[in-house]
Amino acid sequence: MRRPRSIFVALLAVATALAEDDLPKRGATDLLDVEPTLMPNRAELPEPATDHSVARLEVEVERARNNAAAGERLFRSGILSKVEAETRVLKLVRLTADLAATRLAAAETEATEMRAKSAAQHVSKDALEATETALVSATADARKTAAARDTAEIKAAELNVSRRRQLLASGIGRKSDVQRAEDQLAALRETIARRSAEK
Repeated sequence: MRRPRSIFVALLAVATALAEDDLPKRGATDLLDVEPTLMPNRAELPEPATDHSVARLEVEVERARNNAAAGERLFRSGILSKVEAETRVLKLVRLTADLAATRLAAAETEATEMRAKSAAQHVSKDALEATETALVSATADARKTAAARDTAEIKAAELNVSRRRQLLASGIGRKSDVQRAEDQLAALRETIARRSAEK
């Protein structure tokens, strides 16, 4: 019984020796094929044509829309408070206004570039008109969403004041909390009025 075992050990030693001869010899500076090469520095990569801030805000708006819808369901189920559900909706309104403002800025930049190219006769009249139409649409959308944001923020601040007053009347709240909420509402109204006057 010992003979087959010694033959097996001898064959195993030969196979190991042959396998080691087939392995590549690695020098100090050699890289194996399986080792990944490093990506270039992010600053060295060319910028893609898409606007990062618009794309990022579009993702955030979609996420906020889903969160707001889920917040309403969770509030009805008693899992989330009404204030938390309202906060999710307000965040959606704010992000939507930010997205519209960012799109407007991009449309203004594109329109300026197209006007310069049109003056040098590098673009067609139809292309310039399409850019101007997109600018008008982006302007209207930005104004609409900004007005919706202002209305939502005023409503949220008014609700906060009302809730603070109710807490104070029930003996739970403090006068300082009511005063702070009233000051925030007054400051918000002043900011929105100033912004409207500047337009």
